[in-house]
Amino acid sequence: STKIGKKYIIEKIQLQGELRSRLLILGIVKGTKISVINKKLNKDLIIKVRGTILGISKEIAKSIYVREEDYKKTYEKDEYCLNRQS
Repeated sequence: STKIGKKYIIEKIQLQGELRSRLLILGIVKGTKISVINKKLNKDLIIKVRGTILGISKEIAKSIYVREEDYKKTYEKDEYCLNRQS
C-alpha cells in the first residue's frame, strides 16, 4: 500500500465520466508525480499534486494506479492502486 511521505507516479486512472474529467482538470493524469501527505482512518487520502494539496476518497483512490517514483516499471503488475489494502 502507499506510504505517507512517499512519492508516486500515476500509471492509470480507471474512472469514467464526470469524475475522470474532474481529476484531469486537477492535473491528475498518467505520468503525474504525487506525494501521499496523510491517510485518514477511513482510508481517505490527502495527496499533493503539482503543488496543490487535495483530499481523495478511498473509492476514488482505488481507481488510481501508481508506482513508486524511484521504481522502474517492468511489468503491468508493478503498478498498484493508490489505496490498495496490504
